[in-house]
Parts: sequence; C-alpha cells; structure tokens
Amino acid sequence: MQVQILEEREWQKVLSSNSCAREVPLHSTKLAGIEMLLINGDIIFGEDDPSKICCTGKPYSIIDQPPKNLRLSIKVPFTEKQDFDIKRLGK
Repeated sequence: MQVQILEEREWQKVLSSNSCAREVPLHSTKLAGIEMLLINGDIIFGEDDPSKICCTGKPYSIIDQPPKNLRLSIKVPFTEKQDFDIKRLGK
C-alpha cells in the first residue's frame, strides 16, 4: 500500500481555493466545557454559518493498482510528510 501525503505548499493551494478550510491555533488548555467550545467555535467560524456544508470531496480514497497493490490517499491538512510514522502490518 502506498500512502500519499500532501506537502504544506500543496495544502496552501487547497486552503486558498476553499474558503471553508481554516487553521486553528493550538490551545494551552483542553477544549473542555461550553465556554472553551464557544471560544473555539468563534475562532473557527467567526460570522460564518457553522451549519454550512463546506467540503464535498472525499477525505480519503483507496485506489486499486493491479496486480496486488492498493494506494491509500488521505487528506490531512496542516501536516508535513515527516509528521507521520507509517507502518504496514500483515501481508
């Protein structure tokens, strides 16, 4: 199985073409309780409608590559290839 990871520059293209994609800062505390969820919701959505459907694409795809190979492509924004430690288990 081959895993495709988009580099940061590729994600910047996705972000610039999709007004719904947003980067959220890492908080210094857990997102626990109504107050923190409201704060995070304001950061993410601002004045936008949170019920608006933003993404219609697939978050992942599995592509058959004969004779015995599969390719798994997963959209994971704001990451770099070196952020992953991918292992294959089984045959």
